[in-house]
Amino acid sequence: MRKGQVLVVVMLILAVVMTVALSISSRSVTDISMTTTQDESVRALEAAEVGLERFLGGVSFPNVVTGVGGGGTVSEINADYFVPNAANLGGSDSYQPSNLIDGDVATVELPADSSSYAGIRICWGSQTSPLNPEPAIEVAIYYQDNSVVPPVVYARGKAYDPSGTRANFVSPGGGPNSCGTSPSYNYDSNVQILFVDDIGRNIKIPAGATTLFMRVRLIANGVVNPPSQPLAVQIVGAAVFPFQGGVVESVGRSGESVQRVKATVRQYDLPPVFDNALFSGGAIIKQN
Repeated sequence: MRKGQVLVVVMLILAVVMTVALSISSRSVTDISMTTTQDESVRALEAAEVGLERFLGGVSFPNVVTGVGGGGTVSEINADYFVPNAANLGGSDSYQPSNLIDGDVATVELPADSSSYAGIRICWGSQTSPLNPEPAIEVAIYYQDNSVVPPVVYARGKAYDPSGTRANFVSPGGGPNSCGTSPSYNYDSNVQILFVDDIGRNIKIPAGATTLFMRVRLIANGVVNPPSQPLAVQIVGAAVFPFQGGVVESVGRSGESVQRVKATVRQYDLPPVFDNALFSGGAIIKQN
């Protein structure tokens, strides 16, 4: 074999060896990168779950409710989490529950300190799809009377009918209003729930009582298969609504990996049939 041929064979062998070596090296780098990415992804997911569990477990995240958000570090896994602003969690003087159909009930948590606000403005009825006759609502306020030992939980309510077609229903006394939200609603009633009298639209609540929650039921007034109707409530006074429930999202980050975990948080609620006792003509009392 000539020297030139030997050189060519050696070069070919070197090329094959280098190709194999580069392939192995590239695969090793890729495997390491994939392993690192997977590890960071697992850490980010764990951090996101930690943030969500800490929020649901009652660890203080005051800024989440007020709209700023909050987070922390999970030092054991070298990862961070952040819980951004959560929708419909309270911290505002207005709140929009889900749309209601005939017979549906919306539950709204109220500020506990009954002296911190003067009442609740309730807005309902679609301006784009109005019902004829106008829909009515039943409103029940649940509160705890602290003047007795042990404290007693009471429920008091009234019904409001803008059409004036139902006996024993009260006129809401208001026209289109936004209740601090968007869009505007066809009807509103400024329900002064904290006055000592029970005149007109007011619902009597004793002084010093702890207000718990409010239940609002929509009545379609005989309209067949009516479309759902929007509802909004607004605090009259300086107080804000407490936690109402909504979607909470926690974001975990480790290295270049980001993972998100969402959970729907709801307050305990009562079945709609529970309110039938309140409007049946008799009193309803629960003692601890």
